Amino acid sequence: MKKFVFIVIAVILTLPTYSQVKCGLKLGADFSVMRAFADGEKAPDSLQRRLTSPRLGFFVEIPVNDFLFIQAGFNTAVKGYKFDFIHYKNDQYVETEDTQLLLYIDFPVTIGYKYDMGDAKLFALAGPALSYNLYATQLYKYKGEYDNVHQTVGSDGDILPIELCGKIEGGIEVNRFMFSASYSMGLSNLAPENPWDMTLKSNVIGLTAAVKFGEVDGRRRGGHRRH
Repeated sequence: MKKFVFIVIAVILTLPTYSQVKCGLKLGADFSVMRAFADGEKAPDSLQRRLTSPRLGFFVEIPVNDFLFIQAGFNTAVKGYKFDFIHYKNDQYVETEDTQLLLYIDFPVTIGYKYDMGDAKLFALAGPALSYNLYATQLYKYKGEYDNVHQTVGSDGDILPIELCGKIEGGIEVNRFMFSASYSMGLSNLAPENPWDMTLKSNVIGLTAAVKFGEVDGRRRGGHRRH
């Protein structure tokens, strides 16, 4: 699977060498929780609090016509949630505030539409994203010191390595800069085997700023200058 990830990244990085294809960097913040279901019923939202974490990514944009475009790329990020828990520590049960952390790379492939307003463009994106989980842990703090419960990632581990998500995003583009808000919803179960028979699916709200490289022109096709 790691070879597949490297191949996908290499393909995305080579796409900007083709005409009309532009690339850029994305930097943003994610606000994530996990939708938990036990015995077919959704767990109360009050059991979780959203985790705020940074996101950094690279993207390529391929114009289809004057209005439509395809955007693909990869992002490194952390998602998870915060919750109250009880750990057995120093021969006693203690109350702690825990954080579930998942380090991952995701590969969104979305189709977008731009509406030209002259000096700026409104845009909207929608499509699937494939997330590859690299590391998982349950972090907690007790008496000022941090500790963690390591979780295994794998087909027979605590967390599955692959998650399929659906993503929508919308924002505004001004010259080479893009500002957007997004929502991503997990479609597959992250934890297939656990003692509570619980299903976990990610739920992420994101705010992102992006910058494109090279020459751009908001009045030209797809926001790019033709040579």
